[in-house]
Amino acid sequence: MTVKAMLKALHEGQRIILAQREGQDGQVDVDYLSIQRGSWVRTQLNCWSSQDVGLGTCRCQSHPAWRELRVSRKEVLGHLQTLAREEAKDAAERATETAWLETAIAECPD
Repeated sequence: MTVKAMLKALHEGQRIILAQREGQDGQVDVDYLSIQRGSWVRTQLNCWSSQDVGLGTCRCQSHPAWRELRVSRKEVLGHLQTLAREEAKDAAERATETAWLETAIAECPD
């Protein structure tokens, strides 16, 4: 996804996921960016054993399961640019492997 596409998604109320972890019920977004009431917000999982998100048995009654940090536009753009570079690199590596596989299949005798 391009930086422009990510900015549009944020503008439409979506969040941009920076990190996920495997939980009991599948993938859990543990770090993400959003815009809320005109402020850039980075939300991060605060309790890695939170029962609420399927990562353990902690009921998070003496502490919050999540923390929200106001971040600057510059920080958001930096995260988006890094994410876009990583996604482009991953796509290129996958294309290289697919091309190699197709060549290997074509060169193998029946």
